Amino acid sequence: MKAIRTLTPWAAVLALLSQTPSMAQQFSYSAAHITSWDGCECSSSSLSFTDDQMNGFDAALASRGHIRMHRFANTDVWASDYTEDSFGGFDHISSDDSDLIAYSGHGAAPKYSSGQTYKAPVCRSGSTSSCWFDSQNIRFGERSGSHATPFVGETRWSLWFTCYSVDERPDQQWGAALLQGHEYVMGYRDTSLDFYTTDEVPSDWVDRAIGGADSFKSAWFWAVEDWWANDTGGLVTAGPDSNSTLYRLDHLNKTWARRDASDYGLWIAWSYHQG
Repeated sequence: MKAIRTLTPWAAVLALLSQTPSMAQQFSYSAAHITSWDGCECSSSSLSFTDDQMNGFDAALASRGHIRMHRFANTDVWASDYTEDSFGGFDHISSDDSDLIAYSGHGAAPKYSSGQTYKAPVCRSGSTSSCWFDSQNIRFGERSGSHATPFVGETRWSLWFTCYSVDERPDQQWGAALLQGHEYVMGYRDTSLDFYTTDEVPSDWVDRAIGGADSFKSAWFWAVEDWWANDTGGLVTAGPDSNSTLYRLDHLNKTWARRDASDYGLWIAWSYHQG
């Protein structure tokens, strides 16, 4: 088992902003998965346990009184669900109206001249030009700036139960998405196993992070532990300077107040743990 922590500047440093936790009451959430791409614009190999993962995630949150906003599966999963409105999507009515979102399916991390991104093949393009959504077109939780007009975002935290979702360069994959509003991204470096021993990972995270008092980091790294799989869990966050970003990486939990509109993600921090 190992854990690695990396820090990189996103831009110039702003003044230190303090993070004041407050007790959370009730969260809204959305979940989506694909097991089969039959009848879809995108084609990909079938998966066996993505539905089990999201069933467990949904049940673990609902049983604790949290509010489900959306539950999409297979042909109902569209790229525009996760694409910022100003980029041609409609995330404000399909994902970014929830505090917490989770997706289980396939993922990829192609590299371009400008760096690495995260992409996932879903069923339909919706209002976008491709049935692959791209993390470069995600702007969750935005409370100010051009992307907050005409719709502010609500999503604070996201979990991506796919391969390559927090890969070699998560700063490049998620830097734009974390610049404003969005607080924490959890996923996998390299491949993740679609297997019966990993179908409980989402509900295990909920048990510790939402049902309990664990930090998101400790809950995620505990959840990806498995007696069979050797998956590597990854997480990434951002903040206005190195100290507050590293503190958020290690300590953020459900009791923290929503990120302030002036808290720009100019520094990116990430960490890995191999189960």
